[in-house]
Amino acid sequence: MWNTLFGESTSLFDEFNWLSREMDRLFEPMGIPALRTAGAGFPAVNVATEEDKVHVLFFASGIDASTLEVTMIGNVLTVKGHRQLPEAPEGAQAWVRERPSGRFVRTLTLPDDVDPQRVEAQSRDGLVWIQVMRNEAARPRRIQVH
Repeated sequence: MWNTLFGESTSLFDEFNWLSREMDRLFEPMGIPALRTAGAGFPAVNVATEEDKVHVLFFASGIDASTLEVTMIGNVLTVKGHRQLPEAPEGAQAWVRERPSGRFVRTLTLPDDVDPQRVEAQSRDGLVWIQVMRNEAARPRRIQVH
């Protein structure tokens, strides 16, 4: 029955895989992550906190750091960019694309006590490290009892 509805394929799962790939291809130019990896986000990010700062690490291999736009409004950090992948050879059709490409926007809400005026960003070896200092008044301090 599926063979008559969908052409040559003999498996319903082949059709779902084809549909998923086509949807990924359709939305890719708009910067929307692939449906199969939508929960993961692109680029991947780790966030860690210390008493006096917050570290944000983006795994940005293949992205030219000079093309990144990093902004901070209040405690909301936004990173925008674009990763261009090499084109497939003439006449070739991509069968599997596991590495996201195209435009992306990652927005992270950091702890309320960060200072948006004290942000540093560095890039090296495909990693973008952003350090946001916390407000002095919000840091815990030990009070000695006499």
